[in-house]
Amino acid sequence: LEETVQIRSDRLSMLSHEIRTPLTLMRASLELLFDESAGPLTDQQRTFLETIYQNEERIATLAQNLLTQARLESGVFSPKAQPVDLRRVVRLVVNDMRVLIKQRKQQIRTYYPQVLPPAQADPGLIRQVLINLIQNASRHTSEGGLIVVSIAQNDYALLVSVTDDGAGMGLNHRRQLFKRFSTTGADSGEGAGLGLVIVKQIVEWHGGKVYVDTSLGRGTSFYFTLPFDKTRSAT
Repeated sequence: LEETVQIRSDRLSMLSHEIRTPLTLMRASLELLFDESAGPLTDQQRTFLETIYQNEERIATLAQNLLTQARLESGVFSPKAQPVDLRRVVRLVVNDMRVLIKQRKQQIRTYYPQVLPPAQADPGLIRQVLINLIQNASRHTSEGGLIVVSIAQNDYALLVSVTDDGAGMGLNHRRQLFKRFSTTGADSGEGAGLGLVIVKQIVEWHGGKVYVDTSLGRGTSFYFTLPFDKTRSAT
């Protein structure tokens, strides 16, 4: 069984790397086209490019999710927890995703306290969690919708939330959320469920928990907790 898991992990890792290389070249070409380096774009051409960009973003995230899952399941991957400024990670991720959010004519806002202790976490993995949750929120939020990313603190942990004002989910969909190959929207048909599975695996590896608050017609909020470094002062 252990050998089978390792073979599967190796294949997923190889597949992920094979996918990511052409995607990197595609992203570079898309950015040149968006900058109109090859000449001015018509509105229709820009719309087509935005569709390509959105799907390239989804495939890139899927490739990263496959790679992370393969590493976590291999038993040899050791994420490196260290003091991390969550505010900075949130700012960087939100900044990277503004193009995608803008293309969908949505808004994204962030809220966090001025003083916050560092999380004890692997920054690369937490970045991946945020990307998955924000992409999920964007997919299930209509044009003109709002996504809010917040950080709060209690005596025991840091609490991060990603909230959208989309259609929300019923009880049956909530039960399927963190199962592989499930979808997260009643009618969207999007999402293989892998992103939320990875979110749960990463957060639980850090000793945190994932929660969801949703119902039909009132949007969805995903929450996850992370331990903070109690030996360091809040900044």
